[in-house]
Amino acid sequence: MKKTLALLLCAAMLLALCACGQSAAPAAAAPEATPEPTPEPPSIDELIEQGRAYYYGLDGQNEDPDKATELFQQAAERGSGLAYWYLGNLYTNAEDEGEEDAENTLDADAPAAQLSPAQIKALEKALEAYRKASAHGCPLGLLGEGKACEYGVAEGGVDRARELYEQALAEGCAEANYELGRLAVNYEKDGAKGQEYLNAALESEELFYLRRSCAGLGYLYLSGESGAQKDPDRTVELYERAAGLGDAGCWYRLGRMFLDGDGVTADNARAKEYFEKGVEAGEAECMVYLGNMYWNGKGVEEDHLTASDYYEMGAEAGSLTGMCQLGSMYYYGQVYGRNVITATEWYGEAAEKGAPIGWFAQQGNKSRNMAAAYTAGTMLAKGVGVDKSVEDALDWFNYIIDNWEIIQVVGFAEMTAADSELYNMCYDRVYEMYEAGDASLPLIKSKLSKYSYSTMIQYWTDKGYTFEE
Repeated sequence: MKKTLALLLCAAMLLALCACGQSAAPAAAAPEATPEPTPEPPSIDELIEQGRAYYYGLDGQNEDPDKATELFQQAAERGSGLAYWYLGNLYTNAEDEGEEDAENTLDADAPAAQLSPAQIKALEKALEAYRKASAHGCPLGLLGEGKACEYGVAEGGVDRARELYEQALAEGCAEANYELGRLAVNYEKDGAKGQEYLNAALESEELFYLRRSCAGLGYLYLSGESGAQKDPDRTVELYERAAGLGDAGCWYRLGRMFLDGDGVTADNARAKEYFEKGVEAGEAECMVYLGNMYWNGKGVEEDHLTASDYYEMGAEAGSLTGMCQLGSMYYYGQVYGRNVITATEWYGEAAEKGAPIGWFAQQGNKSRNMAAAYTAGTMLAKGVGVDKSVEDALDWFNYIIDNWEIIQVVGFAEMTAADSELYNMCYDRVYEMYEAGDASLPLIKSKLSKYSYSTMIQYWTDKGYTFEE
């Protein structure tokens, strides 16, 4: 019994000692957190695909040239020739908006003499990128170099350009067929040869060239230019394909074909359908022509308010026709009431963006559209789209002042207040009307801002004119 108790006491003491030892031991250190693995940088192919999405507006992305440039620059720094080619295009397009003509997609190139200094500088920068693309094994770079030769930015002209295009084709670049086809039509005047090249260009893998090949070949089948085979049904097929690939201008061309019966049976409903698709794609001319259909009740119920909405959409999207349509609407008081100043603002924007002076001159003379006449005069005074001629400009301004009614002359004076010479011409004419009893001072005052009215009164006072406020 005693022996058993002793054993139990020893066991208890051992347990106590163990417990004391455990409490005295330092706490175990927490295991260190495993660092997150550094993500692998995107591959060159991934950078190219991401850049293409922003360049073309693919995969749900909006077109974003800046973002595309950033991605292509990363790929180029890692040796991608294709990235250099894209960069060349981006440098060129930055100063070359509206590259392609809405009717003839094979005649988009201007001689170097017609390029602005900014465009020449951009093309010189692009040429460096194209040459790097070629040096890194991308034959598309040869096509960019060839375009620079055609524009006169690089030496050799069209002959050297053709050599470069043929070299690219020999290296397996199907896209070179487009450039060779374009040369055949524009320089050799051989439409059949052009069609042969462009049909081969439909094998292009690069969307930039595939769109252009579809549109250019479609144009040839419609126009039969320079001996090309005519086949309007083939044109419809090709334009639809190009539009589906993102060339919204082809929705406009299709709409015009069926609206005008150009090579096909006129079909207003089908024209409207194509224009509506173009509107969804943001094509400005589709907006304007859909507006025309509503304005004239062609294929739809006549609706001037809806038409004016489409004209404004088109104008804000950059259509010169839309700008002029709005100018005419405001001048003649259609839909929104007459507003000569707003009319002139739209005409002025159209003129600044390249509308020809002949249109404004015709409207000013034949239709007695004085806002259009003022635009023609302003174009001459500033040398916008025409040789500058102050003398001819003053002829237009005198014509306006001699033919406008009092309200219009006062509005013209308000509009030209920043130009002292025109300002004084207008207020001299306003005084003549006041003196002749054609306009009362309260009427004149109601049509001018406080500043312009007080300036006019001061001008009359300084001239010694007599009047009663």
